[in-house]
Amino acid sequence: MTDVYVYGMTVLSTIHLLKGRYPTADTYQEIQETYVMPGGEGANAAVVLSNLGMSTMLDGCYLGQETAVPLLTYLQQKQVDCSLLTEKDDFIGWKDIVLCDGASRTVFGWFNAFFGDERELWAQPNETAIQQARCVALDPFFGAESARVSGLCRKHSTDYVTIDCKWDDPIAQYSRALAYALAGGV
Repeated sequence: MTDVYVYGMTVLSTIHLLKGRYPTADTYQEIQETYVMPGGEGANAAVVLSNLGMSTMLDGCYLGQETAVPLLTYLQQKQVDCSLLTEKDDFIGWKDIVLCDGASRTVFGWFNAFFGDERELWAQPNETAIQQARCVALDPFFGAESARVSGLCRKHSTDYVTIDCKWDDPIAQYSRALAYALAGGV
């Protein structure tokens, strides 16, 4: 039995820590350090929960040609079960670039280009994994598939937590806990 089945976004993030404050337009700033690591609600939740001693199984995003090896290497080192993650041959993978100055961050990505894509870029939820998990961490951003996770949790009496849903969204209504950012306009 897995402690937490995590269904959500897994991204390969390139994070640049700036040497000083975030620059204004048409100015210059030095990069102090660069990190390449998993990002996204799903991957981050799985890593944090694993670091706290919980067994985690990550599902959701397909991995791409440019993201599979570094993501799997990092996540497996953190003892995250990646057995449900699948690589798509015709997909580069979910990636972003993050600039941070210690007080703020700005994310640059290509996500909107993929959400209108005809290809399936995330997996169907795994009913057996949901049924066998002690609880589920659910990223609500995969539309019908996220709603299906919620329905499967209810079907199997598996508690789940989620983030960033409007309070009247059915995913939020049936969750055990809902966290959201006030600044996010939710």
